[in-house]
Amino acid sequence: NLGEQDAMVIDETGGLEKGGSTVGVQRQYTGTAGRIGNSQMSVFVVYSTSAGHTFIDRELYLPAGWAQDTPRRERAGVPADVGFATKSRLALSMITRALEAGVAAGWVTGDEAYGKDAAGLRDPLGDREQAYVLAVACDHRIAGTGGPARADETAGRNGPGRSSRPGPARKGGVTACGLASGCARPGSPGSTGCWCAATGAPARPRSTAATARARRRLPRGGWWTCWTSR
Repeated sequence: NLGEQDAMVIDETGGLEKGGSTVGVQRQYTGTAGRIGNSQMSVFVVYSTSAGHTFIDRELYLPAGWAQDTPRRERAGVPADVGFATKSRLALSMITRALEAGVAAGWVTGDEAYGKDAAGLRDPLGDREQAYVLAVACDHRIAGTGGPARADETAGRNGPGRSSRPGPARKGGVTACGLASGCARPGSPGSTGCWCAATGAPARPRSTAATARARRRLPRGGWWTCWTSR
């Protein structure tokens, strides 16, 4: 029993490596070192509640260069059925496994690396009516009655908790992640929305806005809601 139904948190981390024989190693950015270096990356899922948190799954990220290099794969012992998958797809696979195993998650959350991938993560979560809060860049565009606008501009214009009606829903477009039934904030009692939070520019890494998408299918229209950090 993992406690109250709460959040699945997705994130990646890497370890610096020497040489090139370790599975998945290549020059890439790793937050562990805070720089680009020779490293191996993995994606993790953490289950978090008010009572505590724990790792429940992980997947090794196999870069495309590794996936397409048969001799290198064979030397390292990479199984033949393991191919290239984006980090978002790895996260989705783990989330799906957990949900199908009976792990109840009120919502899924992750940073901009995952929130920016509509086709790989946001849309599939929405299709299975799974609530989520996923960060996007401050210049992520939200479709509203006045036309598409940047997430940070929308947050500044509307302020915390203010709602606006989006434009027509287009699968795969920014409006597709901007549909919601109204609610006060992510995870509030009785809420049915999924959220996509926008982060500030790199020099100001803070949450500035959010859009909401309904867990159930809605007719054209709906609402998206903005929040700002304090």
